[in-house]
Amino acid sequence: MRVSSISALLALVLAGSLSGQRLYRKDMDAAAQAAVKAMEKVGSKDLFGTMLQNLSTQSAQDFETTFSGIRRQTRDRIQTWDNWCSVNSDMVDTMFRLGYPGLPASNPGPLKAARPAGDDEAGKHVENRSEALRVRDLKLSCRQLLEKKADGAQDRKENIDQLTTLLVQLKDEEHKRRQEIDDLKNAPETTEPRLLALLGQAGNLTEVEQGVDQFATLLPSGKLTSLAAPAKETLAVLKRLGTAYQDYKTRRDEVTKVKDQLGELKAEMLKVAILKLVAEEEHLSRLVAIEARRARELEDAAESFEEYRAIVICERDRDEGFDLRRIDDSLRELGQSASLDLSNSVPEYLYAAKKGSLLGTSEEKQRAFCMDAVPPRARLQSLSRALFQAAAVETRGATPEYLAELRRAQEEQRYSIVQSSLEARAYETLVNTGVQRLALLHAGGIKPAQVAQLVFQAGQLAGVSLIAAKQ
Repeated sequence: MRVSSISALLALVLAGSLSGQRLYRKDMDAAAQAAVKAMEKVGSKDLFGTMLQNLSTQSAQDFETTFSGIRRQTRDRIQTWDNWCSVNSDMVDTMFRLGYPGLPASNPGPLKAARPAGDDEAGKHVENRSEALRVRDLKLSCRQLLEKKADGAQDRKENIDQLTTLLVQLKDEEHKRRQEIDDLKNAPETTEPRLLALLGQAGNLTEVEQGVDQFATLLPSGKLTSLAAPAKETLAVLKRLGTAYQDYKTRRDEVTKVKDQLGELKAEMLKVAILKLVAEEEHLSRLVAIEARRARELEDAAESFEEYRAIVICERDRDEGFDLRRIDDSLRELGQSASLDLSNSVPEYLYAAKKGSLLGTSEEKQRAFCMDAVPPRARLQSLSRALFQAAAVETRGATPEYLAELRRAQEEQRYSIVQSSLEARAYETLVNTGVQRLALLHAGGIKPAQVAQLVFQAGQLAGVSLIAAKQ
């Protein structure tokens, strides 16, 4: 009875020593350690960094390709400018495409290419018209090119109303986004300093604020109907930003619900969620900056056109035949007059000062000023400036749309790479954590030496019990 009691006690001691433990397997431990070393070599950081560098190189090549075509087209168009009427025609066509209110939709009939000879009465009538009538009609048609239509003011008012409504919506969406990011920062759902520092990087809406301020400056002028397109794109981007904030809040709540199951992975999952939010916020801010830049470039084209128009109208009021004058002849005549002008620079200074004082005034006052005496050198400078602005309008007429499209495509590609990098990082963290835990698991357990030691100790205890039993 006594021996059986001691044996039972020994069995309980050994069972307690082995309870909750498993046997150690050397092959599984070696495989786990090899997996840990293999994971140390696995990393996608360098891969995505190289992809971003390649994208930067490709972007520069894309811009060069786009601009080479634009330069060639612009140069070909400028080379066709023979007289001032041809320049006016191109200016009207370009600004009409950009939605400049008050301009005619197309060139008047006499500016179109002559019809081939035919048997119809209209063709015969054109061929039989006197040269004097043809020149008169051509002068009238050229003169009408830069003159605004009677309903131009109403068109501009309607455009201003539309753009003002868009501006109000933009400011409202910006205010909502600012309130949402403040709410997220005030309720972070974490107290870890590292995560709070990352969350502090969110809410950098400087580019968004600058973009909205840019629209606040440009839209009220109502110069171009095409300004509505970038404003609407910006409005859509701001709404996407609100969706991004809501998605982050949803992911954060989901992680919080299963925090007990995630354990130490909770902090890493929250970190990835914050990094995704910051990346998307940066992406959408860049899109807003692209649209703001597009609007600014459109506005620059409108300002260049208005300066060209003001100079040409001044010259037209001084000389009725100005529109049909050859450009080189006009510049040559003014150059000769300027070289023969022996007066000092005082008249030019007074003229420039008076002209500057009229900036921003009504068009009627500016046209009345055009009839004043103008120093030849000042006229030469104005016409040279007009050609420069005409070339700028011709160049910028299509480039804002092309460049905005190209910048958007490149930004979407850049964001795709960043997004893939964050996704890969999340998977790498998950797999690496699992491998580390498996390595710890297989490194533990009861090894054969420990089992032998326990058996030896149990045998000694059993011997002691037998001796005790015999006595």
